[in-house]
Amino acid sequence: MYTGQDLIQDNAYLYSMWSGRPVVYQGRVVGSFKNGQARFSSFKKAHQCSLHEGELFNTVVWFKERNDQKAKELLILYEERMIRNAEMKIFKHRGTIQMIETMEVIMF
Repeated sequence: MYTGQDLIQDNAYLYSMWSGRPVVYQGRVVGSFKNGQARFSSFKKAHQCSLHEGELFNTVVWFKERNDQKAKELLILYEERMIRNAEMKIFKHRGTIQMIETMEVIMF
């Protein structure tokens, strides 16, 4: 029975974060080009991932061959983006606090 899933890559390497550390799993990537979704499966884990090798998705990335350095670079870029987003939110909230402190409360 066809499940709508095509084998994208057998013997792939998936990188993700676990307890603040990068980890790698070996398994297969199956997916559907029709709906643009893929899933990595190993005997230990299953993750949704990109259909495309080397594309970070849901904080995971897979490669046909083990590539620790490239995976670390992509995971670092993701973490740096999260830090920038958090800094922007902090800046926005600090501005809101300053506006509240200088505003007069109006009763309706």
